[in-house]
Amino acid sequence: MILPPPETALTGGALAFRQHKGGHSDIPNWPAFLDLAARYFHSPVAKAK
Repeated sequence: MILPPPETALTGGALAFRQHKGGHSDIPNWPAFLDLAARYFHSPVAKAK
């Protein structure tokens, strides 16, 4: 299996992948996760506007 280079976010499909540099921390991956989650979970406040 060939993985994309670190710091590459693959969030275009139903599954997402992002590998970061710098050891064991999930904090750098949150922006990619939130982009993916936004496609599936919508805020009721956002719909009311």
